[in-house]
Amino acid sequence: MCVLGNTLELLADHMEGVADADLEVEVAPNWSELAIEGFSFSDSKVTENGDKLKIEFTGHSLEELKDQKVVFKIRFKGYKLWAINGDIKAAEHRLFEGLI
Repeated sequence: MCVLGNTLELLADHMEGVADADLEVEVAPNWSELAIEGFSFSDSKVTENGDKLKIEFTGHSLEELKDQKVVFKIRFKGYKLWAINGDIKAAEHRLFEGLI
C-alpha cells in the first residue's frame, strides 16, 4: 500500500460471544521486516465507531509515511474483517515475495 494521508479504518464486525476481542495493526516496509519505529502493534490504538475501527498510532501520524510503500500487518481475535479504507492506495500487485 502507499500512504497518502492520516486516515486508516477497517470495516469489521465484532463477533458475538467473544468477550476478549482484540485488534492491533503495525506498519512495516514489507511483510518480512520489523515495524517502522513508532508504528508497531504496541503503538496502535483502535477506536470503535459503529462498524468501523479507526486506527491511530500513539505519538505518530500515518502522514509521516506519506508517499511510502508499506504493508499493514493486522493481528486480530474476535472480529470479522471486511475491508480497509482510508488515505491509502494499492502500490503494486504482488502475488509472491519469496526468497530467491
